[in-house]
Amino acid sequence: FFQVNFVSISRSRSFLDLSFDEVSSLLQRDTLNLDNEQQAYEAVDRWIWHDSERIQFGSRLLKSIRLSLLPSLFISNTVERAKWVRETEECADILKGFK
Repeated sequence: FFQVNFVSISRSRSFLDLSFDEVSSLLQRDTLNLDNEQQAYEAVDRWIWHDSERIQFGSRLLKSIRLSLLPSLFISNTVERAKWVRETEECADILKGFK
């Protein structure tokens, strides 16, 4: 159910209450129904900012996003500018390794 309706669920209050393991598991499913990978990033961004202590999971969730499917402008204008990405050395390393 979650993987088929991921976009609408990721915008709901209940998504914000999921644990790290649940969010990570969803993102790693090949059957996740997305129009584009930006939706996965946006879901992670909302989930992290719902509770600032979740920033500790940022790098592990960023690894679950298929960066190669994100437009380069989206990466430079959105992902690289996100506070949780900039303030986490591991996230910066992931993006450097991707470029």
